[in-house]
Parts: sequence; structure tokens; C-alpha cells
Amino acid sequence: MAAGHHHIIPIRTLGFVFGVLIMLTILTVVTSRIDLGVLNVPLALAIAGGKALLVALIFMALKYDNPVNALVLLLGVVFAVVFLTLTLTDTELRGTLGITESGTTILEGGHTEEAEQAVEMPAPATGTLPVANPEETFETYCALCHNFTGETAVGPTLMGLGDRQPSDSIRASIMEPDAVIISGYPPQLMSTTLNAMGFYSKVDDASMDTLIAWIASQ
Repeated sequence: MAAGHHHIIPIRTLGFVFGVLIMLTILTVVTSRIDLGVLNVPLALAIAGGKALLVALIFMALKYDNPVNALVLLLGVVFAVVFLTLTLTDTELRGTLGITESGTTILEGGHTEEAEQAVEMPAPATGTLPVANPEETFETYCALCHNFTGETAVGPTLMGLGDRQPSDSIRASIMEPDAVIISGYPPQLMSTTLNAMGFYSKVDDASMDTLIAWIASQ
């Protein structure tokens, strides 16, 4: 190839590469409908990378261009792989808001100092607690975040709650804790904690009524 002249790529080669790109696009659509677990992202990136490489080598003529340009492209791909690997590693290992596998509640962003700390959960109780034992129900599911002393805790104090709210409101606060969020306390913490500990499945209606009456009497 003479200096300053562009390489003329045969139409047959262009058509073949175009056909491969169409096949890879169809493969992308097909694989997007199949759950391959941890292989979903690597496979999608591999297909996209293959298409980008074909476009760069043939349609952009890097295959026939100065090797320095190919080296620049290669370095860009290497850096992209490094950055994507770091990002995917972070997102795969990052804990989500709620209960992690280790049994610790992790809160994220803008909450009080007490709420931002990791809270170690006690082991969930097995079976339904006796109806006549609201203290044990409270100690098992509620005492981690609430108290009757008026002191600041992970959740608001319940001291004098029965004087401020009727039983129906207390029940609603337990069954739908995210309906009303008290300023300064994180949303989703109570619902996530109770669901993780099996509160809603282990405490029946009779036990709930007894627990609410006991809380209101404190």
C-alpha cells in the first residue's frame, strides 16, 4: 500500500463482517432472554466487545492502518476491562440495604449516627410465641431498636406511646412501618428487620393484640 493511500476493502469482506455483526446482534437479543446467573454480564460484554472489535478492525480499517493506532485501541480496551472489572467486583460484593448474609443490618446514606452503625440481629425465634408472653415477644423482636426509657435508640422510644396513640395506630405502625417515617430515623429499617426475623409469620393475631396492649400499658 502506497503512503497516503487508503486500503480498499473488498465488498465481499465488508458483507461478511456485516453478516457476522447481524448474527452477534441476534445472539445478544437471545441471550438477554436467558438467565445465566453470573455469566449474564461477562457474556454480554464479550459479544459487545467482539462487535466493537470487528467494526474497529474492518470498517474503521485499523487492521490496515498504522500499528500505532492499533496499539492505542488496545490500551483503551485494556483500561476499559480494568475499570469494568473493578466496578463489577464492587457491585457483586457490596451489601444492600437490609439484612446481609452475615445477619447484620447495613444502613446507607444520611441517617443518624446511631442508625448508621451495623446492628447485629439476634437469631429468629422458632415457632409462635405464647399469647400470654408479650414481654418475650418484645425482647425478641423489638428491644433491639426501641425502649421505654425515653433515651435515643436506633428507633424512637415507646415511652408513653399508649397515651399518644390508640391501639389501631400502634398496630398500623407495626404492620406498615414505612407508611409514616419519623424525622431522623431511616426508612425501611423496621420493615426489613421484622421481615428478616420472621416477625409477621411467627407472631399470630392473638399474640399481636397482646403485644400491642402491653406496649400501650408501659
